[in-house]
Amino acid sequence: MKQNKMLQSGRSMVEILGVLAVVGVLSIGGIMGYSYGMDKYRATETINELTLRAMSLMPQIRQGKIVELNMEMGETTSLGYSVDAWIDEDDPRYFYIALANVPSDVCRHILKQNWTLPTQIYMGDAGFTGNSHICGTGIAQQIDFEFYRDFGHLGWEKDNWDEYEMTPPLEVTPHPETCSDPNKPLMDTYGICYSCDTTDKVQVGGRGKCQTVCDNRVKVSYDCVLPCTSDKPLMDARGDCHACSETGDIVVGGNGQCSEVCGNRMKDGWYCIIK
Repeated sequence: MKQNKMLQSGRSMVEILGVLAVVGVLSIGGIMGYSYGMDKYRATETINELTLRAMSLMPQIRQGKIVELNMEMGETTSLGYSVDAWIDEDDPRYFYIALANVPSDVCRHILKQNWTLPTQIYMGDAGFTGNSHICGTGIAQQIDFEFYRDFGHLGWEKDNWDEYEMTPPLEVTPHPETCSDPNKPLMDTYGICYSCDTTDKVQVGGRGKCQTVCDNRVKVSYDCVLPCTSDKPLMDARGDCHACSETGDIVVGGNGQCSEVCGNRMKDGWYCIIK
């Protein structure tokens, strides 16, 4: 008798499992990459929308409307995040736009994009100092973006923003043309005169005089302030002075000094951080 032998061809179970493992890894990598890209897109869209909202609110700040802001663009963003806004009660030159219900991954992408329009970003009571892990996991806690009433503190050119042309910058409108008392030559935007030695910040506006009438002072944004003293040599974007030994990062803006006055610090974007 002749025994017929049948030849068999195929893959072993080990080979099949190996192929499935490779396909699984590639699939997971593709899903993660897609998720990463979508989160970054959502962060960019959110920043763009908040920029437009901030621009629409700045005219109200410059007009001195210390009331709850009119959010004509709605109470949610285009991506469904809750949004609110209010003016700083202690300093009405600043206002806030708050976001809620933002996924933590989107929150991290927002913080990592080095968005320079806000003067500060807060997560709860903590100011953002470069660590995006404050977004936590799941849904991030409320994010508060602090803005100044005008782009001018950043040194932005108006020509870059067509919408900006609709709202003229704050101008000085003093009641008398100049201060008549030589002991109080410094005039604020309301026509009130101050001595050059006053310790207060004097709001002089975009075109107000500062060093030209008080050579012991410097102009920071819309304020005329005294220079910082040796014990607190670091001036922030608001004109307030800080000691080099203070903990935490300090917002000094694009042109602010940092390591020049504090050797233990270095510039990181708009922030002066401890090395």
